[in-house]
Amino acid sequence: MVKDLSAVHDSPPGAAVTAWYGFEPLTYIPFEPRLIDWNRLEPLQRQWLERYNAAVVEKASAYPRL
Repeated sequence: MVKDLSAVHDSPPGAAVTAWYGFEPLTYIPFEPRLIDWNRLEPLQRQWLERYNAAVVEKASAYPRL
């Protein structure tokens, strides 16, 4: 089981008519693309996964490889 920690913050002013909360991941764990059945995902789900995995690579590249 993978646990994910997230920070909760208010949505920026003007982002929505009603007040919403936003979430920002504190832990970044990549999903293995070869284990995902991409045909079963909606376009928005695919975009989210691609952006999330890109953020994982960006965050991880700030640290030296062991």
